[in-house]
Amino acid sequence: HKKLFLSKPPIWCAQILTQIEFELFSHVALDEFLKFFKAPFAPTVQKIINHYNEVSFWILTTILQAKSNHQRIKIVQQWIEIAVEARRLRN
Repeated sequence: HKKLFLSKPPIWCAQILTQIEFELFSHVALDEFLKFFKAPFAPTVQKIINHYNEVSFWILTTILQAKSNHQRIKIVQQWIEIAVEARRLRN
């Protein structure tokens, strides 16, 4: 469940996101990636784009649904910590 996700340590969250994204990227053939720049109909590349849009929406939703400014700040800090860990993992 998405709400439980933020209750986990940032490194765990970053590892899960990295694993999901590795799976998505590992299914993209080079020719499909190159074709995407000519005609955006490459289905695997489109899955990656959809994934990033969904994650972005999820992050924004968790922040905007906070009941107070204090809670909102805490959630933003959690996402920043996850992003730092993801970057450390080279994601």
